[in-house]
Amino acid sequence: MMAACDTFHSEAVEQLRTHARRLQIPILEKGYKKDHAIVAKEAIH
Repeated sequence: MMAACDTFHSEAVEQLRTHARRLQIPILEKGYKKDHAIVAKEAIH
């Protein structure tokens, strides 16, 4: 699984989404301008 923790750069989330789709793996994302620490914590659990 990938976690989109760079929530302040929309292009980073889009790039990870593209890679995850090509690799056929899930991606955890919470949208833009969200707390990156929350995304990372959820990815661990």
